[in-house]
Amino acid sequence: MIEKYQKVGKTVRDAKASSTGKYYLIRIIMDHNVKSSEVVFLLGAGASVAAGVPDTYSFVKKFIESIDEQTKKETIEKIVQILEAWKKSDIDVELLLETLVKLKDKKQEPLLQFYDGGNFILKGYAEKKPLIDDLKDFIKSKAIVSGECNRFC
Repeated sequence: MIEKYQKVGKTVRDAKASSTGKYYLIRIIMDHNVKSSEVVFLLGAGASVAAGVPDTYSFVKKFIESIDEQTKKETIEKIVQILEAWKKSDIDVELLLETLVKLKDKKQEPLLQFYDGGNFILKGYAEKKPLIDDLKDFIKSKAIVSGECNRFC
């Protein structure tokens, strides 16, 4: 059985090295009578692009192009413009979708509760990084049980 897979592996390596540069994996698998349950494909993010699926950045541009309703198009373009200025680069569809969901549910967004009329309410208060560290240390001190005997011993 191992020899069969070693032979398939050699055939795959040969296919990769071929002048066409194409991988004929399905043909190789069929020729060697490998069961589909014995096959694993490891594909990178670019595999879908070769199949015609837009990458995560192109999705944003293609989505904008697909919008017919002017109000919707202007809204998305403004959101993308703000995000790109913030990121200092193009944005991907994942960030756009996450942003749209948060904008829709903005009343449940905790960070917005710290702004009043665009002004940050906690301006002048203590820096947040030391508070983060203090809270993490506090949680560890209360939640991690040492090897010593406690009241349940």
